[in-house]
Amino acid sequence: MVAGVLNGSFAVPMKKISNWEWENTWFIYALVALLILPIVTAFISVPGLVGIYTRVETSVIIITLLTGFLYGIGSVTFGLGLHLAGLSLGYSMIIGLASVTGSLVPMLLLSPESILTTGGLILLLAMAVSAVGVILCGNAGSLRAKSLPGDESTRKASFKVAITVCAISGIFSSMLNISLVMGLPIAEMAQVNMTGTFSSFRAFNAVWLITLIGAFASYLLYCIFLFVKNKSLEKIKGKPGNFYRAGLMGLLWFLCIALYGAGASSLGKLGTTIGWLILMAITVIVGNLWGFVTGEWNDAPQKAKKRMITGLLVLLLSVALVAVAKFYL
Repeated sequence: MVAGVLNGSFAVPMKKISNWEWENTWFIYALVALLILPIVTAFISVPGLVGIYTRVETSVIIITLLTGFLYGIGSVTFGLGLHLAGLSLGYSMIIGLASVTGSLVPMLLLSPESILTTGGLILLLAMAVSAVGVILCGNAGSLRAKSLPGDESTRKASFKVAITVCAISGIFSSMLNISLVMGLPIAEMAQVNMTGTFSSFRAFNAVWLITLIGAFASYLLYCIFLFVKNKSLEKIKGKPGNFYRAGLMGLLWFLCIALYGAGASSLGKLGTTIGWLILMAITVIVGNLWGFVTGEWNDAPQKAKKRMITGLLVLLLSVALVAVAKFYL
């Protein structure tokens, strides 16, 4: 739940970044969140890190890296989705899709037999309820968009582009959780020589390093393309405040992922399903609350606000259902 609060909050500093292009902000974010912090954390917390990678099957490293790269595509379009749709609608659409996909696939991979149990059926219900909550939040965003000033045809086209980008991001963003599942042999190998309360937390840092390097590759390729296309690399200079804010985004997000890995590893065999549902629901709720706090909904009609609040309450119900399901698993 703490990871969800961080995940729903990490993009807020972006609101205060000025005179930078998209690629300036998100490149610094990616450098901190996906490269510097994962490398430092993994080498400090995991003994014999390089040796662990040499003992794990190469196919495990490759699939973890590949799913990390695909997550990077989802994360890149996440930034674009927030820019096009705003914090509230962007978080709702992207995280909602990622919630269902990212929780169902690990369940099918790790424990398909649990689907027809009482706990498994309640989890499936929680996924469905979460999807309903996302639809309500998305509909609220649509009502809000209709109330904005400007040409209606242009506004509709812009809204369709925003929804498309958010949908792409939601599907690929679930690859972060799937990558964690694919990298479980790395964590198991890392934990062999570890002892102590935080051993599982530290072991997953070995997985995150591979996953997030793959994700950084996606960011790097796209940002290089934009730097060349927009001639925007020069804008990075002379804006220390923007550096700090983009770096803070990276720090908050990495703390979220580190805490999620620790929590999921402590929730049993279906930890990546249970933990992911909780993470995503809390993320949507907090992201939307920030949307209200930062004034995105000030001029929205009351109907849109009520629809959004209803969606958030439905998402809270999905979290409660996950908690109930855990008692049966």
